[in-house]
Amino acid sequence: MKEKLLFDKPVGRGESTSKIDFDHKTSGVAFKNSSVKANTVQHSVLMALHKTGLICEEVEEVLGKSHQSVSACLTALKKKGLVYKWGTQKTSTGTPANVWFLTVSGVREVKRWKEMNF
Repeated sequence: MKEKLLFDKPVGRGESTSKIDFDHKTSGVAFKNSSVKANTVQHSVLMALHKTGLICEEVEEVLGKSHQSVSACLTALKKKGLVYKWGTQKTSTGTPANVWFLTVSGVREVKRWKEMNF
């Protein structure tokens, strides 16, 4: 059976979180595609952090996303064990902000996506 990614379940409101049989090629491909779409911002945030630590403001600038969107993603990714906060750096307004880095699990997730050409 194919190894599942951490984001192998849809996350939208009312969507099923039941397990999918990845041995069935058609449903596995369709499900993989839908779960990637459901996690586009989380995927983008992880990819932005894959080489260096960034503060939320920097991730927002790199991705062109709102503060609310990026901040919510970072919180969700932290709960999933894919990112962690370490140290602070000043924002453009001079206030201190946490610097976010990938955990070992986060690095593995990015590596899997790169191998699958996401």
